[in-house]
Amino acid sequence: MNPIKTLVSTEQLAELAGIKPGSIAGLITRGTIPQPDAKVGKSSVWHIDTVTEWLDRRPGPGNAWADTLPAGNPEKAAEALSQWVTVKDIAEALETSPRNVTDRVARGTFPQPAGRIGRTLLWPKECLNA
Repeated sequence: MNPIKTLVSTEQLAELAGIKPGSIAGLITRGTIPQPDAKVGKSSVWHIDTVTEWLDRRPGPGNAWADTLPAGNPEKAAEALSQWVTVKDIAEALETSPRNVTDRVARGTFPQPAGRIGRTLLWPKECLNA
């Protein structure tokens, strides 16, 4: 196995966690994110196993999905995610803007999301049929 393919950059880690890349350094300092496993030049990198273990047990909104999304199996995780819709999906179905959807949620005229991954709000696909 090529070890380069198993490394995750700061940008990739941020995307997976739903946070800004600039937040990573502070989170490492506070111990919220594991220390990098290595450096490539001046860039921090983590082994994919370190990242998936952390994502499965991380504090915050993302932790509720550890049992929902199969860890270590991208195909099954993608299949699990296909059962959910995002603000963008709902906006397209309602022929409106994503901002309008979030405003409706805030006013209570649209159902609250059932969960989230990082900053992405999720509803069951069935909510589009309601």
